[in-house]
Amino acid sequence: MMDSPGMMVILVNTESPAWHGEMKVGDVLLEIEGKPINQIKDYYESVAAAHGKRLRFLVNRKGQNI
Repeated sequence: MMDSPGMMVILVNTESPAWHGEMKVGDVLLEIEGKPINQIKDYYESVAAAHGKRLRFLVNRKGQNI
């Protein structure tokens, strides 16, 4: 558990959508389509609601939001 908002990425599978989106292990996922992500259920709900559409992620990488 982290004391700050977000959810840390601990695995990115090669050729996955996250890999193609250049997500890296250690990134902290803050938001998906403007919705805060603090638990794995937040992530799953946001991804499931997308119905295969492209999503906009807010990620903190080494102290910078990208």
